[in-house]
Amino acid sequence: MNMNNQRNNEKHFWNNYLTVLSDDYIKSDFHTWYLRHCETFIRRNKDTRLKQHTKNSVNDYLSLLINNDQKSAWEKKQGIDALRLLFKSIHAPLYKEIDWGYWKSSCRDLDKEYDTNYRSTHPLEKQTCGA
Repeated sequence: MNMNNQRNNEKHFWNNYLTVLSDDYIKSDFHTWYLRHCETFIRRNKDTRLKQHTKNSVNDYLSLLINNDQKSAWEKKQGIDALRLLFKSIHAPLYKEIDWGYWKSSCRDLDKEYDTNYRSTHPLEKQTCGA
């Protein structure tokens, strides 16, 4: 595939994703952040094409995301939504197989008084049930 075709395919891919964001009532001010979440997921899984992902590979990534102490609950929820809509945009069966609500409900900010070592010593177990 020549470079121009590849660029056109990527542009079409991301334009399609932006359409899905708009259709899901995501404000355009947030589109850049959704794109960044998707790009991070794609970069971390560069050896796996999007449609080749499995429920386990996505759940593993989501588990890492929600156990990331550097991100706030709203950032994690936004990242989960970004991936949900990414899989929706490519019509992947994973869109309906992943329990996105479970993952979003697992994102909570800890109270300031809460023992901050808890997450590192008790990471959330990977979920295996479907939506």
